[in-house]
Amino acid sequence: SRAHGFDLLPMPTTKTDAEISGWEYQRLLTFARPRYDLVLMDLPELAEVAVEAMANQAKAIYVVTAPDKASLLMARRRIDELRSRGAPDRRVSVVLNRCWERNLETQKLVKSPEIEKILEHPVSAMLPHEDSLLRRPLSDTSLVAPHTELAHAFLCFAAALAGKEPPPPPPPAVPVPEPKLNLKSLFKSKVLQRA
Repeated sequence: SRAHGFDLLPMPTTKTDAEISGWEYQRLLTFARPRYDLVLMDLPELAEVAVEAMANQAKAIYVVTAPDKASLLMARRRIDELRSRGAPDRRVSVVLNRCWERNLETQKLVKSPEIEKILEHPVSAMLPHEDSLLRRPLSDTSLVAPHTELAHAFLCFAAALAGKEPPPPPPPAVPVPEPKLNLKSLFKSKVLQRA
């Protein structure tokens, strides 16, 4: 199916990962490579056969993880697995998702040295934590708002994947002043609600 200028090929719902052979993954790549500028595969967490098939063929492999210790340890295990299957370190990159640590002066995301120590691998990209996504109802499937820091981080990451220059950062958001609450305003709003 086509969405936002991309062709998407979803995982078949009739097969489990265990039923898809390495040969089928190889065949899919052989079919897709000459037809597209870029082929991205989002592999399931435990796709042993897919890892075997992709480890030696992929130009780049991105391990995406959150900055909590349990996720980092799972990512390290995945990196070790990729190494053991023949993927060279130069082709394995780590993307840190839902980052929240910031430099107090610049407000830029900070990469903790402890994270790379746990991973035993450098972090190549960081995506910020976006609180507004957590407040959305589960039924809201809209895209990330275009003028957010997260949207800009996605665009920069996509540009890096495609070998393009990153876009300029969005203009700073204009803060919206909080309405002043006092007893008089609270009573007014109650009176207006009753009317």
